[in-house]
Amino acid sequence: ALPVDAAFWGDLLRNASRWGLAVYEQDWLDYELDHFAPLTQSASLGGDWLAQMAAGAAASGVSIQYCMSYSRHVLASTQLPPVTQARASDDYQPGNDQ
Repeated sequence: ALPVDAAFWGDLLRNASRWGLAVYEQDWLDYELDHFAPLTQSASLGGDWLAQMAAGAAASGVSIQYCMSYSRHVLASTQLPPVTQARASDDYQPGNDQ
């Protein structure tokens, strides 16, 4: 599922910040972009999704970390001030030959 209503992010991150959330991690960006049909079929949906997420984070005083991101996510983050960090690698698992 992909939230398409900006109110979702406002509600989620505002409520989470009340119990101490400082950084929201959006993980699996590579997989979502490559395998979630709506994101593979729309030129604007992904950007709208990231912008709505950032607007909710900004309104709630929460930072965002992108994980397993592509360069396009990092480039988009230059226009989204709540995104303060990004990690491009897969998750590290000991003994997984990484």
